Amino acid sequence: MNKQKLLLEVFGKVLFAVVGLMVLLFVPKGSFLYWQAWLYCLVLFIPTITLFIYLFFSNPESLERRLKTKEKDADQKLISMLSSLMFLIAFFVPGFDSKFGWSSVSVGVIIVAVIIFLLGYGLYAWVVLTNAYAASVIEVEKDQRIVTNGPYASVRHPMYLAVVMTYGASPVILGSYWALIALLPLPLLIVMRITREERMLLSTFPAYKEYCEKTPYRLIPFLW
Repeated sequence: MNKQKLLLEVFGKVLFAVVGLMVLLFVPKGSFLYWQAWLYCLVLFIPTITLFIYLFFSNPESLERRLKTKEKDADQKLISMLSSLMFLIAFFVPGFDSKFGWSSVSVGVIIVAVIIFLLGYGLYAWVVLTNAYAASVIEVEKDQRIVTNGPYASVRHPMYLAVVMTYGASPVILGSYWALIALLPLPLLIVMRITREERMLLSTFPAYKEYCEKTPYRLIPFLW
């Protein structure tokens, strides 16, 4: 993909994400007077756009991989669809929560959630910068190799750990405890995705078994 086409695709996806998220957050609220939502938009989009700009100039191929969203495997398509539905609900509930005052989340708790989110996004950026083949969809490319350095030295799937941290903190930043209920299936969906991904990696890369023995933890150090 040439850089002009890539730039247009990036701009289109970012614009769609910004507008889509604002609709999900502010329509249920019925007002733009929702400071937690504005805070979340800043916390999410400033680092995202910064990372995209850096990748555009330093590694456009990696950025292009991050833009892919269509899974090829039927099971992964189902998991992706269920994940999308879960996230839609999780971002739709906070506006109603704020409007009707269902939750009472203190500023201190929100600050802690912001820190967790930023740490998670920092881990995500570290993964993308370490592994040029890190993609949003599960696939194996020609000349791809197993990455074992950086965050991959501690866990085999640091990208999913970043997902747990960022999405787990999101409802709290938005001032909603009730929206956390929508994210209860997230650990199960991630375990299912990791299990299928590892099955593919073991069948594709002979060296992956050795990597698994060297790095025993899939998602969380000393736990799993």
